[in-house]
Amino acid sequence: MDNRKTLFSQTNQANGNAPASVPTAKPLTRQGDHEQLLRRMRQGRYNDFANEAAKAKLSRQRASRVGGYYSVGRDEMGLRVETAGLKMLRVDLEGWRVRMSFRREDAEKNDGHWKDVEQILRTGRLKTSQVWADFHIISAVRACKHIRKNYEAELMNLDSILRPLEEANARLVELKGERTEARAHSVISLLESFRETLSRKEVAALNKIAGARLDKTIGSFQKIGLLPENKRAFQFGTACSDLTALRNTLGVWRQKQLAGLMDFNRWRENALRMKRDDWLLKQLVSFSEDLACVSRYIKDDAKKSEIIARAESDIRSRKKDVRAELLKFLKDGKTRQEFRVKVRTLDGIQEYEKKRRHGIHVNDGKKYDRLYYQYYEFYDCLKNGQTAQAKRELEFLDVFVKARKPRFILDELKKEPDPYLAPVIAAIEKAVDAFETAAASSANPRDFKNAQALFAEARDLLVSKTAVQQELPFPKTTL
Repeated sequence: MDNRKTLFSQTNQANGNAPASVPTAKPLTRQGDHEQLLRRMRQGRYNDFANEAAKAKLSRQRASRVGGYYSVGRDEMGLRVETAGLKMLRVDLEGWRVRMSFRREDAEKNDGHWKDVEQILRTGRLKTSQVWADFHIISAVRACKHIRKNYEAELMNLDSILRPLEEANARLVELKGERTEARAHSVISLLESFRETLSRKEVAALNKIAGARLDKTIGSFQKIGLLPENKRAFQFGTACSDLTALRNTLGVWRQKQLAGLMDFNRWRENALRMKRDDWLLKQLVSFSEDLACVSRYIKDDAKKSEIIARAESDIRSRKKDVRAELLKFLKDGKTRQEFRVKVRTLDGIQEYEKKRRHGIHVNDGKKYDRLYYQYYEFYDCLKNGQTAQAKRELEFLDVFVKARKPRFILDELKKEPDPYLAPVIAAIEKAVDAFETAAASSANPRDFKNAQALFAEARDLLVSKTAVQQELPFPKTTL
């Protein structure tokens, strides 16, 4: 049996996807059984992760319920699951626009002697910086899925990284009766081959500590060969302690952190999926009522799309005259007015966006022209020579223009779709094709009736696929 599959089966059990039963490793049949000893160590590590994942889930459930943040989400199979409100999950949602915060390790703040950094890790207070990012609500769910898969991949990678250390640990058991220089060197060779894998670790602070711990462990084993046989016992004990500390640094701490991160991201993904389906239903209801209005809306935005397409082309050019001409074109009053929504205000929008970009939700009753502000942000970055940031702002400006259009919604849904939405997406695709055919030939509202009927079918399919399919239990959250 593949032990890594066992690891994921226990991860799913801890997240409520299977009965929470953890297989127990069989006792050693005889002392010194190398392979069985390795299986026992790995099984113990898998059990520890499953326990940490279960603790993280119970802790978050309790915090959510006691704090009044309890909410119902939806998993990727379309089933109702418990989650928390968006505020607790550090998500700001306004229409289709989602703003999420992420924690990133601050390498500069965590700089220092490795023992000091290790103490920070043990207390769970690794210094991080908060970063906010904007998404369309459909791509926000997809981003959460990517993060979940990245954590799962790191967990698998961690499993493969720890195997050489477990092999070294198993050889140490065999060394108890034979502390020769040759046997010590066999452990050292395993540790030396392990060194290059540390550079692939995702957490820089962990690399620093593990590197120092690895040097110390190898040094301890090297000393065994320099001592006479009758004085090796104490040094052997020291080397064993150093190896255990190295395993704990790489495995126990990161495994515990991953358990919490994976659970938090799963809650966020499930909460956003429920909001995405609600938003999608509203769009399908709108499309099933009046597609002639949607067609006019798309034609009115044709000029905006042309401007964005030109900007995307020119911004890639390295010629200064092309860049200069683009800036002149974007600054022109007629170009800017294409993105101006006159019924919305610009008064106070800079302060509003500044607060929002730091995660502060503002509800002052004003309707701000956020499309124009996005255009301004793109132009300002380009003017100041911040090309990379300008490209990101331009991409999101394009999302602003397309956010509620049928073809864009369909294309976004088709990227890594959730299984339960497959028939809904197929129905939407038929409706979009019929709509675009009608829009190309006529603007008469009667010509959109067939497409509207198809969108109505997609609407009804979505309602049926997202209806309550099971009761949501309330297990006890006593820790």
